Amino acid sequence: MRTTLKDIAKAAGVSHPTVSRVLNGKCENFISEETRNRVFEVAKKLGYRPNMAARSLKTQKSDIIGILGIPSVKEGGLYYYVVDAIVQAVNAKGMETIIGFNYKTEHYDTLPHWNLAGAIVFPGTADYLLEQLDEFKVPFVQFNTTRSPRKSYVVPDDETGMKKALEHLKKNGHKKIIFAGPSQGFHYSVAVRRNSFLKISTFLGIEAKAPEYKYSNPISIVEYAIKKVKATAIITYDHIIALDILKASYENSIKIPEVISLVCFNDVFPIDKVYPPLTAVKVPGTEMGREAIRILFDMIANPDDRIINCILDEDLTIRNSVKNINQ
Repeated sequence: MRTTLKDIAKAAGVSHPTVSRVLNGKCENFISEETRNRVFEVAKKLGYRPNMAARSLKTQKSDIIGILGIPSVKEGGLYYYVVDAIVQAVNAKGMETIIGFNYKTEHYDTLPHWNLAGAIVFPGTADYLLEQLDEFKVPFVQFNTTRSPRKSYVVPDDETGMKKALEHLKKNGHKKIIFAGPSQGFHYSVAVRRNSFLKISTFLGIEAKAPEYKYSNPISIVEYAIKKVKATAIITYDHIIALDILKASYENSIKIPEVISLVCFNDVFPIDKVYPPLTAVKVPGTEMGREAIRILFDMIANPDDRIINCILDEDLTIRNSVKNINQ
């Protein structure tokens, strides 16, 4: 059962209005420090959590930040660290968060009936939710998406990340490289990574191929690389494809990196735990989360029509999945 202000008042031996004033910070001048401390201690002991919806309806001011359209927050995944960074920043402001996952139906995935102070919008956010945010004039920042060109966003610099991966491979003697990824897809980064791979490879004098990756048959692209193209390395769109290729190669007695080197995007669990641990482009998820919520707080404090866009650099984490073939 939810702890109420009346429960706290009874346990602390004070009136209901006194508890309300203490917990809402409206009591410094006329309620003693001893009483305030007692109320806080009782509230903590009873596990009291403020009813943010009721407070918003009463004050017409929201203390709630929405995190919308997120696919999952599995521990170790990219979004796990992103959400953690956002929630920590929100809590430090004395505010609360709600999370809307993108698998919900339209009937349930509508905005709360109280106003949000603002929102971080992930790629899975439905179009009608974006329309609702605009309708209710809720400020929002797009995370890892640029679907609304007239709205602020925070994205990683995939082109720089790809350049670092290709330069590392070239330094190690690789001149024929395959990109393994979907030819088109659910997210803008599919095209950015593929096009960056082809453009930068040409600039670096690398022979590059980017056939469509078949998720149902990961060994096919390895065989294509080795037998048809005579490639010595593969860069994958993400860590999922890399893990599938690693597994399929092992099952077919193809050694990585002895036979073919492997680099992926997304430096997340478990790619540092597999054998060999994979060299990876690190998408700065935690930093992106912190920057997104910083921009959102600025928009809430200074409401205007400014568009604040942020593109964060990616780094390359070098491990043991790339063979030096210069020797």
